[in-house]
Amino acid sequence: MENLQNQFEVIEISFDEDSLRDEFMGNKEKFWFSFDDEPEEMWLFKYPLKNTGEHWAEKIAEQICLLLNIEHARVELAKYSNDYATVTKSFVGNSELFHRNQILSRVMTDCCLDRGPDNLSIR
Repeated sequence: MENLQNQFEVIEISFDEDSLRDEFMGNKEKFWFSFDDEPEEMWLFKYPLKNTGEHWAEKIAEQICLLLNIEHARVELAKYSNDYATVTKSFVGNSELFHRNQILSRVMTDCCLDRGPDNLSIR
């Protein structure tokens, strides 16, 4: 993590506890929050799976998109209560976001989908 900290800023997260909203889609722990100085802007804090490097891999993917001029979500490295993670700025605005699983469940038959307690996946 030391080399990554030298390359990219790691944001120390602090926020208004009243702004927290759990995100239930997917299988990783995450929550929506807003920074105290930007209460109207929502960010998704995502814990990486332990010892996988998911947080820095997501930042690298964001940087590749930036270099290739591909539209992408803004991703920042973050630290909250001694845990490293990423924060991703919401790009939905006042619109509603539909996840791929929600769309696929409408067009695919039950023979092709597994429904778990928290998600929907293709077999």
